[in-house]
Amino acid sequence: ATELRVGIMSDTHVTGLGNAQWFEKGLRMFDAEKVDAVLISGDMFTLGSVKELEDIASVWFKVFPNDRRADGGKVERLFVTGNHDEVDWDCKRFGTPEGVKAKAFRFNREATWKRLWGEDYEKIRIKTVKGYKFVLRHWLCRSARIFDEVVPAEADPLPDFMKAHADELRSCGRPFFYVQHE
Repeated sequence: ATELRVGIMSDTHVTGLGNAQWFEKGLRMFDAEKVDAVLISGDMFTLGSVKELEDIASVWFKVFPNDRRADGGKVERLFVTGNHDEVDWDCKRFGTPEGVKAKAFRFNREATWKRLWGEDYEKIRIKTVKGYKFVLRHWLCRSARIFDEVVPAEADPLPDFMKAHADELRSCGRPFFYVQHE
């Protein structure tokens, strides 16, 4: 059997570089333990801003440059968003509707995720680490009022996704891991 080492954290609630020391400390511990992957099961940040995720990426790449441990081994990112990473609960902090659309992660997911992590943002996806599959599902936003605009709730892609990938998940001959924040 292939040994798999995964560092797991949740609810880091980084609001900027000023409070990222615990996040960095955890990542450094995972580096010392030579993990194959780091799983963050949501609420990486707190206020739902693109800037917060930029700060998280800055700390990540400080500890794992090019997604590599200090010994050169690859570290896979297994990250999903949580309710605090989205702006479906309080948008007034962004000042204006335009501010929300420009600065909130919810409205800039695809471009921000691609720019920071070099991979497409998908509401649900499968990543494989050392032959083990991880089904990663981001937070599903509920209906929200962004000032005077109502943004509808997101549909749950999980039933259709699992049906479409059932054979792939069964055929690997190992358990798979399912990750979501709720």
